[in-house]
Amino acid sequence: MIQATGIDHLVLHVSDVAHSRKFYTEVLGMTVYRENDRQVFLHAGQQGVALFKKPGDTPLTTGTVTSTISPSMSRPARTRRSRPIWRSTE
Repeated sequence: MIQATGIDHLVLHVSDVAHSRKFYTEVLGMTVYRENDRQVFLHAGQQGVALFKKPGDTPLTTGTVTSTISPSMSRPARTRRSRPIWRSTE
């Protein structure tokens, strides 16, 4: 069974990427590891936050824009079944 072990990253859709970047870096102390004019990816320890430019100029309302949380996953180690190297044909 796969089990969630934490949150890897979350995605937030924002109206102003540059303004949001400033808040997350200057106020919260996160570090940018990749960015362009429509998105910024930040680290907060082992977790990440992605800021994506909200499409269009429509105000943010319930149900029109979704944010995403991606869990960290782990899968228990598989146990190998022992198999015979050769089989007798008798």
